[in-house]
Amino acid sequence: MLHVKVEKQSLTELLTKAQSITYKKSTMVVLNNVLLYTKDNELFIERTDLEISYKGRTKCEILEEGSITVPSRKIYELIREFPSSTIELIENENEWITIKGDNKIEYKIGANKIPDFPKFPSITRDESEIIQIGANQLKKLIDKVLFSVSLDENKYSLSAVLIDYIEENGKRYIRTVGSDGHRLAFFQIETDQKLKINDTDILIPRKTANEIKKFVDSEENIEFGFYKELGFIKSKNEELAFRLMDGKYPDYKQIIKYEKNRYFIINREEFYDALKRISILIPDPIYRGILTYINKDTLRIELINKEFGEACELINIKYEGEEFSFAFNAKYMMDVLNVMESKEVDIIVNEGITPCIIEGEDDPGFLGLIMPMTLEE
Repeated sequence: MLHVKVEKQSLTELLTKAQSITYKKSTMVVLNNVLLYTKDNELFIERTDLEISYKGRTKCEILEEGSITVPSRKIYELIREFPSSTIELIENENEWITIKGDNKIEYKIGANKIPDFPKFPSITRDESEIIQIGANQLKKLIDKVLFSVSLDENKYSLSAVLIDYIEENGKRYIRTVGSDGHRLAFFQIETDQKLKINDTDILIPRKTANEIKKFVDSEENIEFGFYKELGFIKSKNEELAFRLMDGKYPDYKQIIKYEKNRYFIINREEFYDALKRISILIPDPIYRGILTYINKDTLRIELINKEFGEACELINIKYEGEEFSFAFNAKYMMDVLNVMESKEVDIIVNEGITPCIIEGEDDPGFLGLIMPMTLEE
C-alpha cells in the first residue's frame, strides 16, 4: 500500500501539468483521476484523456510501495494549499488516502484501486524518428502558427498544426504550418538532425498543441519525435504522448510562393495599436473589415460605421510607387503582428487577388499570409 514522503514543490509542479489534461465531455469517471505509483525510489504521476497522456516523476522517500488513483482536481488543490514543505501520502485499507503535512494538518479523500486505468503508451522508439530540440524552439514552432489554426472542427485537417520536415539548398528545416482557409502562418527553424516523417502528414490537433506549449514551458532540452500514429516528447523527468490526426493537409507550398513586387514598410507596434483602436468601432469580433489607402510615405486607415461612428488614422510608412488601396480583416492582421518581433514589417500587397504577405527582418523563418477582402465584404 502506497506510503511516501515527497517535497511539496515538486509534487505541485507535476500535478499542475497533469491537471490541464482533461476532457470535460468524457463519461469515464476514471479519466477524472490521476494515477500515483512508486518505482525505483521515485513517485510517478500519470494522467490521460485518451488523446493526450502525461507522465511525470519526482524523487521521494518510499516507506511502502504501492499504486492508487485519486481525483485529480481535489488532490491538486489540496497539495497546492498545504503550508508544509513536505507532504506525506498514505494509502488506507478502505481505499482512502491520507494527506499529511505537519502534526496539525491531516486530510483524507476517497481513492480507488483501478486495475484498468489507461496505461501510458508504450512507444518503440526508432532513433531515426527522434530529434533533440530546445524546448524554447519547440514552443516557438507552436506559438508562431497556432493562432491561425481553424476553430471549426468540420475543417478537419485545418483544425491541426502541420509538422513538416524540409530539405532544400543543402539545409534541413523543421517547419510548422497553421491555416483556417482565410489566413496562413508558417515558421521554420534550421536543424542539423534528420527527422523521419511517414508518408502521411503529421497533424497535431489544436488542443494538443496547446498542451505541448505548457509541457515545454520550463524545460531546456527535450526529445521530440513520432512513432506510427503517436507523437511524443520526453524531458528528464516528464513525458507526453499524444495521438496524431489522420488526414491530408492542403498543399500550402504553392500558396506561399510569391513575388515581392509591391510592398511598404511600417512600424509594427504603431500599425497594431491603430488597428486595435479602430476595431473598437467594429461590432463583429471576427470579421473586422478595414479599408486602407497607401500613397508615398503614408498609410491611411478609414472606417465608417453608421451605428458606432467614424475613424481615420494616418501612419508614416516607407513606400515608393503609385497610390493603391486594399481591404483586409483587422483581427487577422493583428494576430500576425502580435507574434512577430521585428520593429518594422514588410507588408506585401501585389496587384490582383493575391494574398497579403507579412514578414520582418527580425523574424527569420516566419511568414504570415491573409487573404484580401472586397469592399462588399
